[in-house]
Amino acid sequence: MRWLWRVFWWLMGDEDDMKDVYAHFGLTFSHGCNVEGVLANLILTADFVKRMYEESRKAGKPIYDQYTMAHKLEEYLAGQHAKTFGQLISRKGGVKEFLQLDPALEKRVDEAKRRRDYLAHNFWRERGQEAISVRRRDAVIADLQADQAFFEALAKDLEAVAMDEVRKIGLDADKLKMNVDASMKRVQRELAR
Repeated sequence: MRWLWRVFWWLMGDEDDMKDVYAHFGLTFSHGCNVEGVLANLILTADFVKRMYEESRKAGKPIYDQYTMAHKLEEYLAGQHAKTFGQLISRKGGVKEFLQLDPALEKRVDEAKRRRDYLAHNFWRERGQEAISVRRRDAVIADLQADQAFFEALAKDLEAVAMDEVRKIGLDADKLKMNVDASMKRVQRELAR
């Protein structure tokens, strides 16, 4: 079926213009997926890190060596990344189990799931015809950009909640953020090679 669309676009002479729609779609979808990653990290902080910190505090010393703790952290986070968006926000094993989100923020998280699911499952079926229309393409791109901005703002707000949780646990959120930013820069340098 995909080849039929390609032939149609070729006949219309708009295949190059469609690249803009594909690019905006991909960028928007990746921002939606980023929200999933932020939710996974938020659960990691609100559940795993909090538990490990409390257990270490009760024991009066770290309960695991650095290697074991890193392995357990990676394992826990991998379990979070294996979840669907719905599972990440559910009241059973999701962020809603571990945190009481502000009602407005919770509503935005639910909306993010709806928007990301729409992109993943219905966007091309419902908006594909508009995307190939020269007159409607700009509206499709504008809608994608609005979703992109929504996902970006939500991710920043969820990251702020995670940093608040880090502070509540008793850890230095600024130092953690500095280390995370430095790690991200190292990864970006590696990817740029």
